[in-house]
Amino acid sequence: MVVADDTYYEKSLEQRRQILQAPSTSYLCKTIILENTAYDERFAGPFYPRYICVVFQYLTKFHSEKLARLVKHHQNSNC
Repeated sequence: MVVADDTYYEKSLEQRRQILQAPSTSYLCKTIILENTAYDERFAGPFYPRYICVVFQYLTKFHSEKLARLVKHHQNSNC
């Protein structure tokens, strides 16, 4: 386990890589938790989540539109 100081997010990716002892910056990931603000309890189930946790590499740009399409496709194909 690595404990980072309060300035961790102010550091460059290379400095973060060194702190975490990762082989390269492509190993560094970030997590975002999204809430479906239009969530309706009546449709609750495994294919209609209220929250979604997404983990992706720092070097990847997050595209909320792509995620929304993926979630909708997943829901529609499992109705």
